Amino acid sequence: MRGKVRKLEAFGAFVEIAPGIDGLVHVSRMVADRRISHPKQAVAVGDEVDVTVLSIDTEQRRIALSMVEGARREQEAAEHSERRGGGGAREGQRAARPRHLRRAPAALDQRQELTTAACAGRFFAALALVVVVAAGLALVEGVASLLISAGLLFGSSGRLAQERYARYDPDLGWVSKPNVAIPDMYGPGADLHTTSQGFRGTVDPGPTPPPGKTRVVCSGDSFTFGYGVGDDFTWCAGLAKLDPRLETINMGQGGYGVDQAFLWYRRDGAALAPAIHIFAFIDGDFERTRGARFLDFGKPTLALRGGTLAGRKRAGMAPPVLDADRANAGGRETHQDVRARRALAAPRGRRPGDPRRRSRRAERHHGRRAGDLPRAPHHRREK
Repeated sequence: MRGKVRKLEAFGAFVEIAPGIDGLVHVSRMVADRRISHPKQAVAVGDEVDVTVLSIDTEQRRIALSMVEGARREQEAAEHSERRGGGGAREGQRAARPRHLRRAPAALDQRQELTTAACAGRFFAALALVVVVAAGLALVEGVASLLISAGLLFGSSGRLAQERYARYDPDLGWVSKPNVAIPDMYGPGADLHTTSQGFRGTVDPGPTPPPGKTRVVCSGDSFTFGYGVGDDFTWCAGLAKLDPRLETINMGQGGYGVDQAFLWYRRDGAALAPAIHIFAFIDGDFERTRGARFLDFGKPTLALRGGTLAGRKRAGMAPPVLDADRANAGGRETHQDVRARRALAAPRGRRPGDPRRRSRRAERHHGRRAGDLPRAPHHRREK
């Protein structure tokens, strides 16, 4: 339909399409082949223009118009007619349109292509940035992990870090050395001390707890020992900070299974007569209990004798596994192993008494953490 421009504003032109009825042509819908900043660059008050009704808002009493929509529809109709053999009609329609709209379809197609290309360029640029950042973070994390692991695992001497404070024990496989003092063992201010009895900490427990104190013994693996933190930041020491009425004794040891923690408490901890004994463990500790070796180091196992649990030393417990026969022996599970394990608890995902063998690779892999075990002196295997 045709209308007459009645008023110009910065955002568009008001066009009278019927007596007393005006509609708004937004500035973005006035010219198709270029962008204008003000309606006066395309029309003037009093001009008659062809417009198309886009929408009618009866509640707000507003009518949205467009000066380019009609030309676009005519172009589409002309192209359709041309495909059906009406090329002459298309030329007549183009000539009948206003001069500033005759090249509108081509300009619209060009703008659309440019917009698509720009979007694609921005997408691939953003994707490349994400890939570069991810690769950089992965590289930094990998290098940092290697440095941290190398420092914690081997320390400055190239040995397992736990060799600095642990020794071979014929009953348990390994225990902490007594009276160890290593400043900054795990970093600045993260010191490591052991008492004369080989417990983690700086205070030797007496035969009886101090007056007004309740004695608590903490047993477990390296989580209890506090591998990687200073003496005062183990969870066992944290209990005494939470309640000053408690006297806590840390009997954690890196790499221990449930069997070793139990045997150590029975040998050295029960005599302390604690009022409370906290035994912390993870599922990997039960897996360690099944085998006679852990990370190539020998350890005792549990046997059920007369209805009670007892430690059972294995031949060649001290030295690392070097030959195939001893490697295979480390993965076998006897009937006594099954009975002892059932007396503790059935591991998750296995039936009690399941006689399936466990490969040495799985035995070494499960529960491995940096610095779990010290090197032990060499012993010949008993025959």
